[in-house]
Amino acid sequence: MGKDDFENGGTIKPAFLIRKLVKAYKTLAKEESAMRTHAAREIALLRNPKTMAEALRTPQRVEWIDDINKEISSLVGKYSR
Repeated sequence: MGKDDFENGGTIKPAFLIRKLVKAYKTLAKEESAMRTHAAREIALLRNPKTMAEALRTPQRVEWIDDINKEISSLVGKYSR
C-alpha cells in the first residue's frame, strides 16, 4: 500500500480495494477449482463494464442508466447551444 492508494481525507481509494479483491478471487479460483465459477462472477461484478449491454446486466444497472442519462443530457446541452 502506497500513498497513492489513499484519498486526501486518508481513506483508502476504492480502486485499491477492488484490485485486492480481484487478486483474492483469482487466488481462490486457482486454489479451489469448485469456486472458479463463483470467483469469475464476483470478479466480473467488480470490474467496470465495457459495453452498455454489460452495464445493463449488472446489479448496478439502475446507477448505470442514471449515469448514461446524465452524460447524454450533458452532451445534448453542450452541443445544442
